[in-house]
Formats: sequence, structure tokens, C-alpha cells
Amino acid sequence: MEENPLETLMAEGLRPDFNLLAEQLTRLAALPATELTLAVLLEMLLPLSTLWSLSRLTPTFEDLALKVNREGRMQSQRYFAGFMLCMLILLVISLLTALLTALSYGDGIVSVLLLLFLLRLNPVQRLITSLSAALDRDEKKSARRILQPFVLRQTARLSAMGLAKAGCESAVLRLFGSWFAVMVWFLLLGNLGAVLMALSAVLSEAFNVKRQRYATFGLFAARLNQALLIPPALALTVTMLVSRHPLAAIRAGLEGFRSYPMGISGYVLALMGKSLGISLGGPRYYEDVLCRYPRLGGERDPQSHDLLRVLRRLRINGVLFLGLAIAGNLCLSEELPAIAPKEPESVTVPAGERPDPLEELLPQGGTLI
Repeated sequence: MEENPLETLMAEGLRPDFNLLAEQLTRLAALPATELTLAVLLEMLLPLSTLWSLSRLTPTFEDLALKVNREGRMQSQRYFAGFMLCMLILLVISLLTALLTALSYGDGIVSVLLLLFLLRLNPVQRLITSLSAALDRDEKKSARRILQPFVLRQTARLSAMGLAKAGCESAVLRLFGSWFAVMVWFLLLGNLGAVLMALSAVLSEAFNVKRQRYATFGLFAARLNQALLIPPALALTVTMLVSRHPLAAIRAGLEGFRSYPMGISGYVLALMGKSLGISLGGPRYYEDVLCRYPRLGGERDPQSHDLLRVLRRLRINGVLFLGLAIAGNLCLSEELPAIAPKEPESVTVPAGERPDPLEELLPQGGTLI
């Protein structure tokens, strides 16, 4: 059977351009949101060692602080010393990050590896699952031993409820400051933004103002960290709109912002506590000193199973943010052309060689009457 030229032409015109499709997939993989998603999945699934973390520099930062934060100095001198040390650390690591980014020519593999070094989800996951299991077995001594390295408050006097509350607060603040916020700043400023956010979280932990010797020295690190947490707090609020009673949670967050010593941290604690219906905050001991913090969030005291609920809720918020980031990158990117069918190639015939249209209408050897 003789092939119809029109059907052949239509078939060729509807054939997809696989080269264009491959080019689109390559450009999609180079989007910042795609690189971030890959890094988050790898950090979530791979059993990375705690040595592979920026927080390993905390003892080094504390040793540097001992040399400049000396007893007998005025409060203004201590604040200035903390300011200068933080600025020096930020400047050196920022220059190294900029140099690494420049030498890699924007290679996405370098960004993924750097994010694996900065994101801290796995350590918190292990803490929460181990602490929840110990509380379920009513092993309070084991639970205190698990929790103590992750919190500054004293755990010797904590009941099972107090251990669950301390674990929930630690999980919220650590996952928000060292995981969710790092993702937000990576999309805002790339590698440099992620490094600055993660580094500010480590510095605020190293020079924690709840310790008496860092009460003034660590003020700049704490304020810098709170300032950098403002965009992530707004992003978290957007992802919380899909939860139950989001307006009530936001109102509780605003109340926490006004009443808590660190406003953004109070906002996040109250926001998550209200959405989960658990009460956070309250009195605790730091270095044998009783500190009375306002109660935030819901009404019910946390239990062991609430630790896993906090972990799940924050991971869901992170996944929602990644979905929004990918959608935003696709909408704003001008480098992703639409997938179009392959058009048939047109052949240009010289003017002298073009056939007479009347001859095409006549049969072979025919005449026009």
C-alpha cells in the first residue's frame, strides 16, 4: 500500500524533539530549588556522621571566646569583643564560601555537598526518636542522658512531662534554625546565604546568652540570629496556612513574639505549640538559676508522642516549602522553553529550479485544454 505523504508529514510534525527535552531536564536540574531538594533528601536519608557538620566548630569558637571575653571587663567592652569576634568569623567563612563558589563556576554538585554540611535534620531525628522511646519505656534517667547534650537547661529535676516539653522546644528551635531557615536563605542568597544562616545558628549556640559568662558577650550573635530568622519565620507562616486553625496559630505566634525574650524564637514556639495543641515555655533552671519564661502555644502539657508529632509537622512544613520553591523557580525561570513538537525541515528551492504549478496539476504528457 502506497504511503500517504500527508500522513507522513503529520507524523513527523508530532514527533517530540528529544534533544530539547534533554536540554530542559538539564536546566531543571540546575535550578536552585532542585539542588536544594536533592540535598535535603540526601541529608534526610543518608546516615551521615556528626563530624560532617558545621556545629563541630562550636568548641573552636568557644576557645576563641575565652581569649577575648575576660573577667573584670566592662559590659560595653564584652559586647564589643563579642561583636568583633563574630564579625571576624563571619568575614573569614564568607570569603571562603565566595571563593569556593567562584572556583566551582556555580556547579550544582558543590552546592549540594555544601548543603549536606550545613543542614541538620538527621541529628534531631535521632534525638527525638531516642527520647520518645525512652519516655515510652518510663526510663527517665536514660531520657535525661539523651537530652542533656542538646539543651542548656538542667535536666536533673525534670519530670517525664518536663523532658517531653524540653525535647519539643529543642526540636522546634533546632529544626527551624538549622534546617528550615538554611533552606530559605539558600534560595535567597545561594551558598553564601545558607552559610550565613547556619553559622549564625552555631554562633548563637556557642555564645548562648543564657550562660552567665556570655550574657553580654553573646548579645550580638543572638540578635544577628534573630534578625536572620525573620524571612524563614514568614515562610513558615505561609506553610502553616494549610494546617488546622492557622489564624489561631498565627495569633498565638504574635503573642509569643511580644512576650518571649527572643521574639522570633517565641513566635515560632507559640506558632507550633498552638498548631499541635501543646503548651511550651514555662520555668526552667539554667546554671542553678530559676528562669521564668512565659507559657506559649496550646493548653495541654506535652507527652512522649508529641515529640514525634513535632518532628512530623516540621518535616511536612519543609516539604511544603520545597514544593513552593520548585513551583516558584519554574514560574520565574525564563530559560525553560516549552516542549514543542519537532517541526518538519523546510527546503528552500532556488527560483530558477522551482516547478511550474500548472505542470504539477497535469498528468504525465497531458495538455491543458
